[in-house]
Amino acid sequence: MGNLFLFLIDFFKEVENPKDYEETIEKYLIVRTLTYLFLSIFIMLLWGLFDYFIDYENFRYFIKLRVSYAVVVFIILIIYSIKNMPYNYYKVVGFLNYALLVVAVLPMLIATSEKLSYFLGFSVIFFGTSIIMIWPVIYMVIPMVVSFVLYMFVFDINLFTKESIVITIFMPTVFLVSLAANILVYNEFMLTSYLIKKLNSKSE
Repeated sequence: MGNLFLFLIDFFKEVENPKDYEETIEKYLIVRTLTYLFLSIFIMLLWGLFDYFIDYENFRYFIKLRVSYAVVVFIILIIYSIKNMPYNYYKVVGFLNYALLVVAVLPMLIATSEKLSYFLGFSVIFFGTSIIMIWPVIYMVIPMVVSFVLYMFVFDINLFTKESIVITIFMPTVFLVSLAANILVYNEFMLTSYLIKKLNSKSE
């Protein structure tokens, strides 16, 4: 993990006075990915309090899911650190975290009787990922499609209850807003990168 912290320290030093634009951009994307992983681990474990107060009956089961997720992602962080955070793999690392978040929370949605509360928490995965990660929209879409398919064929929900109607409308809304945010963040980043490259080429 020492490599990781040295990488972060060096990055914030370089941001103040970047010497190599391409290298700084690569490090910026990696730093966003590392931030995504650290935040995900922290929030995932913190929401154990949510389980305790909202669905105590499943508290032990849910904590096992949360801790298992945190351990796996921490191992990914260590491996990525040992490999010196290669730029070519930042999307893979981010996507693994995104997929693991969905995989860890979906069993909670199936097991709990407090489905509306847990769907609200589930939405944080998509909103958070769309804002923090900078990548093409395809990376956002795949876990969304899997989640939707599982919702349609696995969850035992009476579609005529008020709770189910709210969820059925709420989740597509979350997906659409998250996709829009992802597209806007990615396009803004690409446009900014292009303009800076053009300015640099003119000044040379």
